[in-house]
Amino acid sequence: MQTPTSSSGGSVSSGQITAQRWAGTGPATSLTGIGLPVTLVEGDTFCVSNGSGDIATHQPHGLFVLDTRVLSRWELHVSGGHLEPLATTCDQPFHATFLGRTRPRGRQEESELLVTRRRDVGHGMREQIEFRNFGQKELHVTAEIHVDADFADVFEVKDNRLKRHGQHRLSSNSRWLSFEQTDEHQAKRVTVHFSLAAEVEPGRITWRLEIPPKGLVEICIECELAINGVTRQMLFPCGGSDISAGPTLRKVDWHEQTPVLETSNAALQQSIASAINDLGALQIVDPE
Repeated sequence: MQTPTSSSGGSVSSGQITAQRWAGTGPATSLTGIGLPVTLVEGDTFCVSNGSGDIATHQPHGLFVLDTRVLSRWELHVSGGHLEPLATTCDQPFHATFLGRTRPRGRQEESELLVTRRRDVGHGMREQIEFRNFGQKELHVTAEIHVDADFADVFEVKDNRLKRHGQHRLSSNSRWLSFEQTDEHQAKRVTVHFSLAAEVEPGRITWRLEIPPKGLVEICIECELAINGVTRQMLFPCGGSDISAGPTLRKVDWHEQTPVLETSNAALQQSIASAINDLGALQIVDPE
């Protein structure tokens, strides 16, 4: 697991976006549409959230693995409220970056805190959250993740026929929070691990951060699923090599095998490229 780090200066890269671009008070810009849902897919795992990266309970959102919703709520609150969304980029079918900032308070002309959420899905989910302080003074920030797991079937979610099945149990300590469901067929458990110790209570994980001037704090979070006591190996664990991860290598191999279209019609070119990416994301690999 990664540990929190502090550094001075620099920028946060996300595709062609830099942190400095979003530190001010100019109008927020979205690369995918802030109001649109964001869907990430890798094999039998997919995640649907809003453009800020939050999984809301009143929407058909969630992290789904093997057609089961293992996260039904995943909302980040900073200093008591939602972030102001700035931009979302999806440069891989299984990866997205969400940029947000706290709103200026009092006589502040600019927001001093930029928050970057980098999310990868594959047999679970990894989320790396970076809190960057652009101010001249240390920031004291309370960051909370509101989380729940209902283990609903994907079709129950789609048809809004939600009903809790079996017995549910919650357990936790300062480094993890676990949701379990047991019925007559099997036992499922989703465990949320975090690299920085937190205050944990049912449905909420809280960090009280001290961010140095021009510095940052990072937290890496893993959401892993176990079925009948057997934990599925995450494709993107904290501290792992993303370059050598299976989804990354398969994407490279997929694009090497697909035909290349040369056309002066930009819309057609974009449509073909999107279709190729979508088909590549839907590949299911035989573990045998």
